[in-house]
Amino acid sequence: MGTCEVNEALKTTIKGVKAAIEDGSKRVIIDVRDNHGGDSNACKYLLEALGMEPGSFGSLMRYSPMAHKEYGYYQTHGSYTQKGSNEVVKNPKVELFIITNKVTFSSAQWMATWVKDGKLGTIVGQPSSNKPSSYGDVLNFQLPNSKLIGAISYKKWIRPDQTKNDEPVLEPDIFVETGMDPVEVILGI
Repeated sequence: MGTCEVNEALKTTIKGVKAAIEDGSKRVIIDVRDNHGGDSNACKYLLEALGMEPGSFGSLMRYSPMAHKEYGYYQTHGSYTQKGSNEVVKNPKVELFIITNKVTFSSAQWMATWVKDGKLGTIVGQPSSNKPSSYGDVLNFQLPNSKLIGAISYKKWIRPDQTKNDEPVLEPDIFVETGMDPVEVILGI
């Protein structure tokens, strides 16, 4: 899964996954190495195609005049906290593996975090450089005098299993050294 986009390629993948499960496939490998993210719904839809329902990320959102202007929020100051949940629906008929590496970010990181926190499968590979609970949803701006362009996050996403919120990385269940093929490792299990 090279990107997290809800598009025709994802729809084709979902059809193939559903057909494979109906035909008796028991093991599924989703490779999110070098995936910079995109739309987390793409990952959620793929898990749902496997008969699984992931938990939900919580969030802490800070309102500001910038967020009001760019996204139309009614409030211009203060904050709002949305509680996440680690309630999941597992599919005991599917053995799921997610392959990650140092360049698994954003929505692709969410996929791995949903699977790890909800015990929906096994994470194989290397830890991402992206924290499981991290900042996102960016506001872009330009400084008036220097004209430098910048960006700032106004939202922190909080992983479903909040007891692990302070973990700096999502450690794989099975670590795979650089140069080793994680698919071969999975096939050897």
